[in-house]
Amino acid sequence: MELDLVALAKEYPKFEIILPRPGAVLNDKRTLSDRIKSLVSERIGVSELGAAVVDLAIHGSEQQYLSNEELVERGRKLLDTKK
Repeated sequence: MELDLVALAKEYPKFEIILPRPGAVLNDKRTLSDRIKSLVSERIGVSELGAAVVDLAIHGSEQQYLSNEELVERGRKLLDTKK
């Protein structure tokens, strides 16, 4: 699917594609399962991921691929400005 979207973006230059690559998505309540996931992989909170993806949809990105770390940073920044 990802390769198909990249090919589509090459064929239609006005079609912007952004591919977020989150790690393990953790519930805001931080369950036992979430704590175990956080020990074995990169992680992002569901609120951070949601904020980052909405921001990407509205404002776009200069990067086609966004790592978990970039998504966490973007999401936290957006959520911190809401307080």
